[in-house]
Amino acid sequence: MRTVEWARLRAPELREFAARDAIVIIPIGATEQHGPHLPVMVDHRLVGEVALRAARLIAAHEPALVAPTIPY
Repeated sequence: MRTVEWARLRAPELREFAARDAIVIIPIGATEQHGPHLPVMVDHRLVGEVALRAARLIAAHEPALVAPTIPY
C-alpha cells in the first residue's frame, strides 16, 4: 500500500502527487487537556487518525495525502 502521509514522502513523490491534483487533508486538533480523565493532545491524535483513515479510503479511487496535523 502506498503511503498517504505527506511527512513520509520525498520531494519527487510530492511533485508527482501535485501533478495528479491530489486531495490534501489538513487535520487541525486541539492540544489542551479535557479534564482529569484524558491526556493532553487527545483531539490532535484523534483528528490525525481520522484523516489518515479517510485518505486511505479516498486513495482507492484518486490520489490523496494527509498533511501533518496543525496543533492549536
